[in-house]
Amino acid sequence: ARRNTAERVDLSLVELSHLAIRPDSFGLAVVQERDRVGRGTLAGRWVWKKELRVAIEEVAIGAEGVLGATTEDGRLVIFDPAGAASDGYKAEPAEPLCLIEAVPGAPYPVAWHTLARRSQVLRGHDAKGRVIWESPVPWEGWQLQRLGPLILVSAPDGRALAYDGAGHLRSQCKATDTTKNEYGVGPTGEPCRVSRQGVHLICAGLDGRVRWRSVASEPIGPLAVGQGGVAVLIGRALCWFPSLE
Repeated sequence: ARRNTAERVDLSLVELSHLAIRPDSFGLAVVQERDRVGRGTLAGRWVWKKELRVAIEEVAIGAEGVLGATTEDGRLVIFDPAGAASDGYKAEPAEPLCLIEAVPGAPYPVAWHTLARRSQVLRGHDAKGRVIWESPVPWEGWQLQRLGPLILVSAPDGRALAYDGAGHLRSQCKATDTTKNEYGVGPTGEPCRVSRQGVHLICAGLDGRVRWRSVASEPIGPLAVGQGGVAVLIGRALCWFPSLE
């Protein structure tokens, strides 16, 4: 996107279940039918492919050509740049784990973050999967994502928690009367939540303080939040709100 270019990737991507892209350092991380995982190049060449005996839950691209994957039976599997796999961690009790690469500013040697939804535990792992820290989550979070320097744990009812890379809780928000929420980071590094409530588009901090509100004259459609603001489809028009503050 920075170079404003597009490129056709000539790979067979049938039955695609997971896709992660880091064109400058890794290429493509591809999972097909949840059990065939591989690394491909933008030129359309497979670097490696593996077939697992268990379904993959999530994947994340790490540093130096390493790929992390969590499996349906609760394992964190680490693939080296050549595709050799090693078990890094096994959740007890076993449950599928959410997975992201460590956020910027996470203390060394943290390389991955996982979330055990039912056990309600957020963890920081080193590059080989060893647990460095654990933090309790007060409710079952069902989504884990990177939000600038923060780790965001969110629930379907709108509740959200923001942790730093060392596992310390920094901010949180309560349930809302809408499940249509997107999250971003404002210019000062504070997490923000953008939600649709009827004809209202609302940007607020996780503390609930409204940053701005807009009333739409037509139905509000899909929206996306980035570092520079909010893009939202209102009626048939693509609109841009250039600030999260």
